[in-house]
Amino acid sequence: MTERYDLVVVGGGLLGCLTAWMAARDGAHVLLVDKDQVNQHASGQNAGSLHFQLEYRMVEAGEEAARVAAEAMPLHLDAAAMWARMEDEIGEPLGVRQTGGLMVAENADQVGMLEFKAELERSWGLDVRTLDRTELDAVAPYLSRNILAANLSALEGKADARIAAPAVGRAAVAA
Repeated sequence: MTERYDLVVVGGGLLGCLTAWMAARDGAHVLLVDKDQVNQHASGQNAGSLHFQLEYRMVEAGEEAARVAAEAMPLHLDAAAMWARMEDEIGEPLGVRQTGGLMVAENADQVGMLEFKAELERSWGLDVRTLDRTELDAVAPYLSRNILAANLSALEGKADARIAAPAVGRAAVAA
């Protein structure tokens, strides 16, 4: 007898495990496959950053490119909200800490770019603000004196890359 699946997910990193869990949670019969162990490669080796601001490369390409990239901001906001409730939904710790994230500027041009980026992100609903050096000294006194300003998004943070994907994988199996 051949087993049939609604979805086959190839890759047992965080994204693969999340895809398998969400589909299984919603009633799909899912097969998750990986050439090695779940979370053995990139997902288990990275910093676990939860980053929802537009990336520098999206803004450096010009204002129009930044506006186009910002159209995905509703997805960023949904992802931030999902991470905030993920441990409760999964039922296991994922090491999620959304304590804020910074994007820094080292010169006046970059400060201007951050200010433009923050205004654009706020227009889409992301809570982000540009901090000057004095404010940075209070928030992140460890930063180099070469940093003139930074954008702060309180939604950003980290998940523990070592435990998140395996926990989500177990939730997918349970679902």
